[in-house]
Amino acid sequence: MNLDYLRELYEKGYFSIHEEFADWHDAIRANIEPLVKDGSVDASYAESIFKMLEEYGFYICIAPEVCIPHAFNYGEVHRSEICFMKVNKPVVFDNEENHQSRLFFALAANSAEVHLSNIQRLMELLDQEGVVDAICACETDEDFRKLLYGEEKKESEYKESCDALVDSLKLRHRPIGVKIYHNGETVPDKYWRPYRDAHENYAMCQIVSKVKNEGMVIALTKEDHWCWKPLIGLGLVDVEKGSEAYDIFLRNNGCMDMEQSAANMEHFPRLERNDTNAILIGPLEKLDVTPDVVLVYTNTNQQARWIIGGRKYRTGKTVEAHFDYIDSCMWSTLPTFLTGEVKITIPDPGEVQRAGCPEDELIVSVPEPLFKQLCIDTKKKIDDQNRRLNNPDGTVKMKAEMVPNFPRPGFYNKLYELWGLNSNGTVAWSEKERE
Repeated sequence: MNLDYLRELYEKGYFSIHEEFADWHDAIRANIEPLVKDGSVDASYAESIFKMLEEYGFYICIAPEVCIPHAFNYGEVHRSEICFMKVNKPVVFDNEENHQSRLFFALAANSAEVHLSNIQRLMELLDQEGVVDAICACETDEDFRKLLYGEEKKESEYKESCDALVDSLKLRHRPIGVKIYHNGETVPDKYWRPYRDAHENYAMCQIVSKVKNEGMVIALTKEDHWCWKPLIGLGLVDVEKGSEAYDIFLRNNGCMDMEQSAANMEHFPRLERNDTNAILIGPLEKLDVTPDVVLVYTNTNQQARWIIGGRKYRTGKTVEAHFDYIDSCMWSTLPTFLTGEVKITIPDPGEVQRAGCPEDELIVSVPEPLFKQLCIDTKKKIDDQNRRLNNPDGTVKMKAEMVPNFPRPGFYNKLYELWGLNSNGTVAWSEKERE
């Protein structure tokens, strides 16, 4: 059985299990609740389904055990999705044998074309021999995990590292993994793609936002993009010197002088031209492939500083940055992918205006081979400082306050003594406490 699509719904959070419902109205409301909560549909969508059922009968009962609650009021649908719900005790619609269901797949589509696409994907799942019986046999979340992932869903190899980084820095979001497919590599069909699966297009920054906030794993191919710079950076389109596209690029690159814009373009990160290039973005702990780059969205500049400190502690290297005021989607991914170096990027206006990125965030880009050790070293730097600045009883050795002659680390006084300066300051922590 190929359960990739059901697994996708599970990992997106469009999944729930219930023991029973008093009637089919309550069951349908529960089925679409996740779609209402994330803004995919209006709360009134349930009432539209009820009205259609009253008028046309129980057309949603398409097979024994299976129903697909939906209405054709496209104005109430803001994002095309499917939401799955399992009910352990059958929900009875009427006395007909096929009008009792345990498997609910709420369909939300903003056009007839998308609705047909949703139906097709769902039928490809349910038409497989034994799938309906296997799903019906699952009564708990653990049952479903075993069905979808085998005897036990393996904990991500990155979980411990992510936990250490998120907990020590108090991050708002968990790290994101980015896999880049190029040089003839093709992204597997199993991943959700906006245009193919929902007939929607997004900017790459919006996709990152969906990953951050909704936990989705999303692949972007040439047809999915709704912003021009990723098409250029990922090598998906032609922008040759002397072409009309090249001239448009120069005029819209943020430079008043076209020669300066052309010079700037020479430094714009780009992959070699190939129509099959693609990018996969998802929560690091959900990816089933090894990513090339890990994105850490920090919500204070001090969080970014600690990661820089972790990098320096292990390697002696500082983090170099070349800031642009636009194109953060490319600057946060391709330079790190191409150079293997840690980078910092400022989210651009698109991330803030169209993707809802808070204005206080920075993007720290880490090559995957460095990520686990960097998490360990960053946590160590933070733990060491907390140990030095705080007494065992919880009192603070060095307060964050503007005072003269503040308590200093012991080595300050030693250096000041060697240099013939005032070395009599209060010691906040000693060299021994460094260990």
